[in-house]
Order: sequence, then C-alpha cells, then structure tokens
Amino acid sequence: MPFMKCPHCGKQYSDKYDDCPFCHPGGISKRDRISKAILVILITVSCVSFGTYHANQYFEGERAKERAETARIETVKKQNLIQKEKDVEKSRLKKIRADRRRAERLVKEKEAAMKVAAIKKHAFSDSWKEAQQAVMQLPCKTGGTVDQYLDNKAAIPAIEDLGWHVYPTEYGYEVERLLLLNQRMQLKYRWKYLESGEITPLNGKAIGIQGWTR
Repeated sequence: MPFMKCPHCGKQYSDKYDDCPFCHPGGISKRDRISKAILVILITVSCVSFGTYHANQYFEGERAKERAETARIETVKKQNLIQKEKDVEKSRLKKIRADRRRAERLVKEKEAAMKVAAIKKHAFSDSWKEAQQAVMQLPCKTGGTVDQYLDNKAAIPAIEDLGWHVYPTEYGYEVERLLLLNQRMQLKYRWKYLESGEITPLNGKAIGIQGWTR
C-alpha cells in the first residue's frame, strides 16, 4: 500500500485519504467520498423522480378535471340549445293552434251571423204562409192531403188540436202540426221546407202519413 508524507506534521498516511488523518481526524477517504457522492446523487435522482412523478400525476389530474369541465360545459350548451329549439317549436305550434282556433271561431261567428240573418229574413217574410200551405197540401198515403188527414185525427175526442206552427230557420222553415193526446202526450208531425220549395219529413210520424219523394 503506497504511503504519503504530510507536509505539515511529517507523518506518513495511506494515499486513500485526500487529507492527512493526523492533521484532520475527520478526514474522509476517496472511496467513502465517492460512495457519499453516489448516495447523494441517488437520493437526488430519487427525489427528482418522485417529485416529477407526483407533479405529472397532479398535472394529469388537473388536465383531466379541465377536460371533464370542458365536456360538462359542452353538454350543458348542447342541452340548452336543444331546450331552446324545443321552446321555439313549442311556441310555433302554440301560435299555429291559436291561429287555427281564431280562424275556426271567425268561421263559426260568420256562420252564426249568416244563420241569424237568414232566420230574420224568413221571420219577417210572408213566405212562411207559402211553406205552411205547401205542407198542408202534401198528398197522404191514405188519400187526400196531410191537412185533411190531421184534421180527421184531431176530430177524435181524446185528441186536442194545437194547430199548425212555422219556425224560421237558416235554410227556410220547419212546419209542424201539433196534437195533444189525453192532455198529456204531444203528437208532432214535422217537415222541413227549403227556399227552393223542396219539402222533407223530419220525423217518423210525418213519414208515416205522407207519401213523399226527394
């Protein structure tokens, strides 16, 4: 083993020491110094690796949170857009229904006004007399006229004759002969008279006594 001589104390020491172990009792050998240096490097590398790993984990977590938040915001935007489109469509359909109801109401009001006008026209016209006479002169299945048949029926003691009645309608008139049986049961014979002169029975009793064609 080679030895070295200390210039300060003159003592010899092994060359594995950097400094004289007699002058510097705490002296460290080259091997120990290298070992310490390696240990420090390993510890430093481990700390850096550990810190880098956890830093990467942290930043990756933050990036994942950011991506999740971005995805959530996009989802909310899409949902809001879909809801807005639904609201617009709902408003459009609501307006269409309201316009349709308004149009139907106007048509009904117009029809009602026309009916009222037609009824007033017939009510204040003498044509109701023509309607009554036309019905009275209708032929009866048993012979004679409808008026004659009903007069004969009204002559029965149990029947009271309540006479002819004419009601104006939008299409012309409704003509009715009313009899009262035993002071309780009404016997109605009813016809529809159009402005064109066409006459149509409206109930079974009228059909039963009158031979008619459309």
